[in-house]
Amino acid sequence: MTKCPAYATLGKATKDLLLQDYTFFDRKQYDQKLVVETKTGSGMNATVNGYKKGEGVFGDVALAYKTNGVQLGAVLGSAPKIDVSVAVADVAPGLKCSVSGSVTDLQSGKLDLDWAATSFATLKASLGLATAPKADFNVAVAVADGLLVGAETGYDTAKGKITKYNVASQYSCADFTLSAFLLDKGDTVKVSYSHSFDMNRTIGGEIVRKISKADTTFTIGYMQRMEGGALAKIRLDNKGIATLGYKTEMKPNASLLLSSQFDTFNLEQHAKFGLALQMKA
Repeated sequence: MTKCPAYATLGKATKDLLLQDYTFFDRKQYDQKLVVETKTGSGMNATVNGYKKGEGVFGDVALAYKTNGVQLGAVLGSAPKIDVSVAVADVAPGLKCSVSGSVTDLQSGKLDLDWAATSFATLKASLGLATAPKADFNVAVAVADGLLVGAETGYDTAKGKITKYNVASQYSCADFTLSAFLLDKGDTVKVSYSHSFDMNRTIGGEIVRKISKADTTFTIGYMQRMEGGALAKIRLDNKGIATLGYKTEMKPNASLLLSSQFDTFNLEQHAKFGLALQMKA
C-alpha cells in the first residue's frame, strides 16, 4: 500500500530544485564544508562535519545506531552541548514516536508523533516537554489521484495563543508539480511549479506575495544532469542574484560540490564561492 505523503513534502520538488546542491542555502550557510561518513562493524554510523563560515570554523560529530525498529542518535557540536534522540517505529500500526533534546538544556525536550498508516492521510504532532510547552500539528490528505491538501498550526501554552496556521495544496503528475500555499496566518501567498522534461532536465520557480507589505518576489531555477552523472544547476531571483552549482562524483564514495553566487546588476562586486567535499569510508 502506498502511504499518503506528509505535509512537509508539499512543494518539495521545487524547493529541492531551488535550494538543494548549493552551499549558500544550506541551513548552516557555510563557505567550505567537509563531511566524512563511516560505519562500524557493529552498525554504528558516524558522521564528522567541518564548516568554515567567514573567519569562523565550526564542526560537529553525529552518531546513529538502529536496531529492531529503535534508532538512537547523538550530536556533539562546537558549542558545549550534546543533542540526543530516541525514535521507535511502529509503536502502533503506522505510528512512529521520537523524543529529542539537549543534555544541557532540559527545557529543550520534544516529543514527536508521526502517523502514516493509510493512503488517505498523514498526521504529525510535536509537543515540547518544557513547563509551558509549545505544540505543533500538521496533516496532509490525498483527496484525489495526484491531489494533496494540507494544513498546519502551532500553539503556545505559555501565552495561550495560536502561533501559526498555514494551508497548502499540491497537484502532481509524471512530469510536473504545482503547489500553492497560504502562510503566515494568511499574510503570505506562495505558488511554486517544477517541470521535468526528462530524467536529466528540470525547470521550475516560485512566486511569493507578502500581502501586508505589498511585496512580491520570485525565483527561477534549472537543473541539468550531464553525461557521467555530474549535476549542474542555476537559479536567479528578482533581485538579480544568480547562483551556480556543480556536483560531481570524484570517485566511489566521494563527491564534490562547487557553488558561486554573484549580482548580475553589479558585476564589479566580488562573487562568492563555496565548496563542499563529502567522503564515505
